[in-house]
Amino acid sequence: MKNSLKITIIALAVLALFFILYSIFQSRGSKISTATSTPDTAATIKSYEYTQEYSHPTYHFSFKYPDGFTVSTIPPVMSEVEPSADNGQGETVLVESADSKVGVQIVISPYGPDTDITEAMIHSDIPELKISDAQELLIGEGRKGLAFMSDNPAFCASPEPCAEEGNGKAREVWFVFGGNLYQISTYAEQDEFLKRLFGTWQFKQ
Repeated sequence: MKNSLKITIIALAVLALFFILYSIFQSRGSKISTATSTPDTAATIKSYEYTQEYSHPTYHFSFKYPDGFTVSTIPPVMSEVEPSADNGQGETVLVESADSKVGVQIVISPYGPDTDITEAMIHSDIPELKISDAQELLIGEGRKGLAFMSDNPAFCASPEPCAEEGNGKAREVWFVFGGNLYQISTYAEQDEFLKRLFGTWQFKQ
């Protein structure tokens, strides 16, 4: 049976996006509009030096991140959307600055046989997800993933009008490796942070 990105991604992404939004917004009450990057934040991102290394003990990947950031993991929650033997597996990894202004989420979920994530696959499996600026990525030896911008209401600076217009902007990187689907995402304004962090990403044998 063909694995569906719609089932695998949508069921878990909603949960994972809640966690990153909660993490970034919890110290700000209802002032959600302040969470997106300002010119000062963008300049700060460019000044980061990626000197700390995180290694995942189960999925055997590593990446580097700036000093002063924290890396935390969130266990999976059983989903009632698509009950299966895979339910309850997977994990969300959050990387965020001490002031919670800059962050990236990494959602890992079981998928099945390794496959290349393409723009056509996303359009087919999740036609309601609007993507742009799609770029093919090489993941390890022979694996291909996709980096793109997405319209995602969960990343809106102003939730109410955004939910109506569907114009939330996020930078995303999706790929399948070792039978698991990886979805890495952040606010569009923090694209530089995701790019530089992902540029240090390695799978360890």
